[in-house]
Amino acid sequence: MINRTVDIKKILNKNKVLIIYGPRQVGKTTLIKEFLKTTSNPYIFKTGDDISFSNDLSECSLEKFKKMVPVNTLFIIDEAQRIPNIGRALKLIIDNIDDITVVVTGSSSFDFANRTGESLTGRKIIQHLYPISLKEIAANISPYDLDKKLADFLIYGMYPEPLTLPTSNEKII
Repeated sequence: MINRTVDIKKILNKNKVLIIYGPRQVGKTTLIKEFLKTTSNPYIFKTGDDISFSNDLSECSLEKFKKMVPVNTLFIIDEAQRIPNIGRALKLIIDNIDDITVVVTGSSSFDFANRTGESLTGRKIIQHLYPISLKEIAANISPYDLDKKLADFLIYGMYPEPLTLPTSNEKII
């Protein structure tokens, strides 16, 4: 596990939506799951891949939201870009459920940014998550080992999975 420089605990705010954007496979879900291991707050973790949940959320029914998410809860939605009306749904949740903290992850697709942008004006914090940086890697290995791995970084990239695989053959696949 490579420790990321993004610290969710420091950027989280009640009654705001923390949007974690990033390309596929940069570790958005892993970052959230690691954060959840450290929190004692009650939370609900859902995914936009769950069609039933996605349909319920996209209806934008305040009555359903109040049943779905209790007050003073951390509400996390992974793969939020898959949910129609996500911006409008998040606005209703933030505006109408007391002491709620919301975190959503999504691909950095232009469409997702547009669908959450206008609805959440003044109600969001955006955090971009990129592939692993040299700074993040350097925190885990010696400068000598960093120099030795530079060629691998250039060939296979800085995404988390290739960095953790032991052999070149595994990294190619």
